[in-house]
Amino acid sequence: MARPWRPQEKRIENHNDPMVREVWQMMKAEFGDEADPLYWVKESIRQGINKYDVITGPDGKIISFSNSRYLEMEPVAGRPPESLVYMAFILTDEEHRRKGLATELNRKLSLGALEQARQEGHAVRGMVGESTETSEKFWNKIGKRRVYFEDSEGNIHEVPYKAPPCDYDDNTGEPLLEGAFEHLMVNMFDGSGELKSGDLVRMARTIYFEEYGAEPEDYASKKAWQRTQEVLVGYLKEFEQSLAGAKDGRVFLMSEDERNQKQAELKAKGKEVVEVK
Repeated sequence: MARPWRPQEKRIENHNDPMVREVWQMMKAEFGDEADPLYWVKESIRQGINKYDVITGPDGKIISFSNSRYLEMEPVAGRPPESLVYMAFILTDEEHRRKGLATELNRKLSLGALEQARQEGHAVRGMVGESTETSEKFWNKIGKRRVYFEDSEGNIHEVPYKAPPCDYDDNTGEPLLEGAFEHLMVNMFDGSGELKSGDLVRMARTIYFEEYGAEPEDYASKKAWQRTQEVLVGYLKEFEQSLAGAKDGRVFLMSEDERNQKQAELKAKGKEVVEVK
């Protein structure tokens, strides 16, 4: 009797691994023009920037993979070095969805980040990412929730998070597109459901400058690169200002189910939960 098939997991370490093209083809099929170009997928692996973890099926083909980064946060006096896992996305092919593969990738990634943090003497705060309106249920299943704050009148607001531009003019540093509002998703590795608003700003800063920022050599002049940094500073200031009304300077996490329950409770009191649209 043949043994039942078990998913095989692997991290792509070599940028010339044939699986790199396979990952890129899955991204291209799912995201179209929004998928990273193949050269960047290869280069990000070569430089150790992005981590691609894959699960293969019985025929050795990739059926699920994740794209993530391990990011160091801005230091705070009196604290050990801190870091984050930025999860860009997890993608599973249509045939193998709802079988727990993405959950397993997320679990292994979290354990790996904790081990890396231990080896480097860091305290890894958690996993962060951005989501659309339709993917909330999926992210909730693997522990990530949207971020909210209570105002002075007892209303609850989702923290408005705007993802910065991805592309800038090489010569001027001006953004080629405007940023777009996304839902910031967070999973705190210590199991807590709330954090200081200042720590959330540090998380956003890490994402903005590490994930969306570029190096000076990527632009025609230092002035052009400096302009991109000014744009990112502007987005970060806007994010920080949006938290000015947070009661006691704290924010908290809610899943879709938790939010719906809170909405019903507040409605009875004449209050509301305000979502980012």
